[in-house]
Amino acid sequence: SSVEGIQEIILVRQPLPLVVVESPFSAETAKGLVKNHNYAKAALHDSIKRGEVPFLSHLFYTQFLSDKMPADRELGMRAGWQVYYYCSYVAVYIDLGYSEGMVQGIEHAARLGKKIERRKIDWLQLGAK
Repeated sequence: SSVEGIQEIILVRQPLPLVVVESPFSAETAKGLVKNHNYAKAALHDSIKRGEVPFLSHLFYTQFLSDKMPADRELGMRAGWQVYYYCSYVAVYIDLGYSEGMVQGIEHAARLGKKIERRKIDWLQLGAK
């Protein structure tokens, strides 16, 4: 059956690395937030094209937690940091600089002894504005 064929393909291949993606999220203005959101999507696109399985907590947890509420922000960050225990390494996208949350994530990764890879991308070519 076709399902068995798919299972065979999946079993033969090496697992792809799980990669935590760090990029800025919070911004002072709505325009800045849109820019950071678009950049985060471009970072995910770059990561998946590299053959990675990217995880970027602020694009996921902000769907149901408010970044403007300190308790929600802390919950989201703590939940996101749990993935660091399982990831192969952390990819830090630095074209827009470092946010406070990114620095905290980098420090957490370093405490766990995770490899940290800094990256730049031509994100404007990916349709971000």
